[in-house]
Amino acid sequence: MLPKKILFATDFSENSAAARQYAVDFALAFGSDLLIMHVINSSTIGYPSLERGIPIDIQSVLNSIQESVDKALQLLAQECSDLGDKVQWISRMGFPPHEIARTAQDSGAGLIVMG
Repeated sequence: MLPKKILFATDFSENSAAARQYAVDFALAFGSDLLIMHVINSSTIGYPSLERGIPIDIQSVLNSIQESVDKALQLLAQECSDLGDKVQWISRMGFPPHEIARTAQDSGAGLIVMG
């Protein structure tokens, strides 16, 4: 049974770049949709230190991280232009294995590709 949707989970590393090509090749070969995903690992964010007693707005830091990730995912989706409108992207925040599995289940992905 061929997957109707492929989930490509990326951490933007060199290994992920190679895995992305496999995900695109599989999607083209199987006629599948491709969902590109990145999980912002909430366990590594922690709280920024305070400098000179001035509190840092943690939400603005998280928003900045989210914006950067979303821009990078949008560029990756554009690079997969061979798939046309069969490419989507999504970002999540949390524990990566958990969020990847949950997104695969929620989206109906039949295959997960990652580097």
